[in-house]
Amino acid sequence: MENNYRNPECMKHMQCLYEIDFFITDLTLYLDTHPEDEKAIEMLREACKQKKMHTKEFEECCYPLTPCGAKCDCEWDWLFGVWPPFSL
Repeated sequence: MENNYRNPECMKHMQCLYEIDFFITDLTLYLDTHPEDEKAIEMLREACKQKKMHTKEFEECCYPLTPCGAKCDCEWDWLFGVWPPFSL
């Protein structure tokens, strides 16, 4: 695995993850004051699914975002990403 954090495809995936994280944070703050808003709860569920999917795609084509995302097949690939790693 190469240190490909400047790869345009990786940067596109990372931007998408940033946007999803912002949306999740915004929804969470809204739900703190509107805990019974069913539409917002459903939007949060969908955003969390999207984050999991995009995180998986990112880790498959770029590098692990957390130690739990490391493949651990033949080598410890955690160090191949941006250092220090992004915390998402």
